[in-house]
Amino acid sequence: MGTRKVELRCRFCKKNTIHLHKEINHILHFFLTLITFGVWLTIWIILIIIGIFRSSNHTTTQCTVCGASRAVM
Repeated sequence: MGTRKVELRCRFCKKNTIHLHKEINHILHFFLTLITFGVWLTIWIILIIIGIFRSSNHTTTQCTVCGASRAVM
């Protein structure tokens, strides 16, 4: 998984801070799907579904100041 920096308001720090947002490395999963003749596709789809659920709840972001794992948009 890759990480992206996002500025969000931390609910614990009570200020705008930089948060790290985890992302799926789609290129890696594409090559794994090719190498395993499609078997890895099932795992990749599960990871995408989990990622969509987590991003809607902001659980994939982590404050770089206090380490809290959720932020307020």
